[in-house]
Amino acid sequence: MTIDSDDDVPNRSHPAVSPHHGLPDPVHHVHPVHSVHPVQLVQSVHPDLPDHGHHRYPVGHDLPRGPERRRLVEHVLRGGLLQLAILRPDGAPVLCDVWYRATFSPDRLHFLARPERLLPGDLRLDSRVAGSIVTPPPAGPGPREFTVTFTGTARELAGRAAATELAGHLTRWPVLADTTDPVRLKRGEAPERMYRVEVTEWTILGHQDGTERPRTLPASP
Repeated sequence: MTIDSDDDVPNRSHPAVSPHHGLPDPVHHVHPVHSVHPVQLVQSVHPDLPDHGHHRYPVGHDLPRGPERRRLVEHVLRGGLLQLAILRPDGAPVLCDVWYRATFSPDRLHFLARPERLLPGDLRLDSRVAGSIVTPPPAGPGPREFTVTFTGTARELAGRAAATELAGHLTRWPVLADTTDPVRLKRGEAPERMYRVEVTEWTILGHQDGTERPRTLPASP
């Protein structure tokens, strides 16, 4: 599988950079997740980001069409942890938990992890993945308010593509700025790697009309 590198990043203007790593300063414009409406989260954490997968959804403008799509986007932006299933070389699935950042149109989930955390799965051999956005469990068995799962493909990013995604990731999780070196990550020398999930299909499950009905929504390309 081809790993994204510098050549995959369009030649676009970039935001103001940090004097330390040449990357967007992850501290500026960051708001606690609980204090920002989920629809405004991407816009609020870094409003000067270029249009490179960091799509914004101002209230009342350019929102996803349809109530189910709108609720899906809000739910995924509100979350932070996902359970990701990847495949071992023998085809058996393995599960890992990762902290993610979401962008939409195209629908993508980005996460930072050490490759050994994903073993014995290997995304280089089989990029197919499935996952679930982690939500607080209900008090007990019974109808669930709303859950989101997805299928797609995942790949490791390298070079400038990895550094660009890391800059966005640090706006979502600024606590990682003290332990993640963007320069070493770009060179492939850091213990962590940046990954991108290209979502192909969402499945939402919610209590509707007295029953729990799963509904499948295609991802926005």
